[in-house]
Amino acid sequence: MKHKMVSLIALGGLCLALWNGAARQALAAPLNANVARTPNAPVGIEVFQTSLAPYGRWFQHEKYGLVWTPTVVDVRWRPYTVGNWVYTDYGWTWNSDEDWGWATYHYGRWNFDTGIGWVWVPGYDWGPAWVSWRNGNDWLGWAPLPPEIVWDNGFVEVGLMDSLIPPFYYNFVEERYFNAPRLATYIAQAPRNVALIRETNNITRYEFINQRVLNKAFDTRRIEQATGQAVRTYRIEEAKGPNALRRFQADSGSVSFYRPHLERDNHPFSDENLRRQTEERRTLQQRQQEDRERLHQRHQQELNNPPHGLSPDNLNQRHAEELRELEQQHQRETQLLNNRHATGHDGDATPKMAQHRR
Repeated sequence: MKHKMVSLIALGGLCLALWNGAARQALAAPLNANVARTPNAPVGIEVFQTSLAPYGRWFQHEKYGLVWTPTVVDVRWRPYTVGNWVYTDYGWTWNSDEDWGWATYHYGRWNFDTGIGWVWVPGYDWGPAWVSWRNGNDWLGWAPLPPEIVWDNGFVEVGLMDSLIPPFYYNFVEERYFNAPRLATYIAQAPRNVALIRETNNITRYEFINQRVLNKAFDTRRIEQATGQAVRTYRIEEAKGPNALRRFQADSGSVSFYRPHLERDNHPFSDENLRRQTEERRTLQQRQQEDRERLHQRHQQELNNPPHGLSPDNLNQRHAEELRELEQQHQRETQLLNNRHATGHDGDATPKMAQHRR
């Protein structure tokens, strides 16, 4: 089932300080020229490299180019856990307590590499938070979006999103604790996520209104009813730099964020490889759904007109076996496609010039 929502783009690529040609190709990433601009004067994207260096290391990832991983966190750390959610004029906004959070939770994407841990893939466009949301049975959960979540003509499929985000990416809290100032205390243990995923639905919804990306997955009234407290809307103001003291200004009802308007390379490359992989996953899921529907129709026909010599019990048993075989086939197909994507053996991945809408 397709859910319409403002599309999300796989944000990638931070250029090396020297900006040589080889680095540009390594940092290929899809860009979106229609995301809201901040009033700050344009700066070079090396602001990420300089500001984040004290808290982690930069390296070339075989799939995503130049990425950053924090080295001042515990091995059990996960993104979007050290801080709290606040409601602003951009919707639900992540208010990080980490010194690098101004960049890593509002630009780009996160990916978990089994050999390295969490890595951040930089991006150009600011958002209140780039996460997937789930809700159900008085629980709220959020997970960092992976780089593969891309824009696609104004839509993104929730089913596709769910297939790309493993359960351990999520942080779940009971709704009554959602507005706590230190959410990490209330986040459920990660092993519970498997059950919580089954008990919740994806409610991710981003809007693009008045040149702003709005994170409007759920209404503030849900939190007010669960907590018995009013949810205040804060106005986002511009901080002067990454080291500026970021704090709530209760009297003025504002909170400051450093949101630099990043200069884009004059000749940016579009990461067509990630886009193609997403389209291949979507196509496979559509075909697999068609398989299920065809098999269901045939089973229904046989139930209405049973084949000669088959008892109802035997027919039901055969139908169950066919369903199991179909799901096993789909699992093999999905695993094969994932392996091809992981190894890079998925066709021509030559970068092409991005066609930007102005």
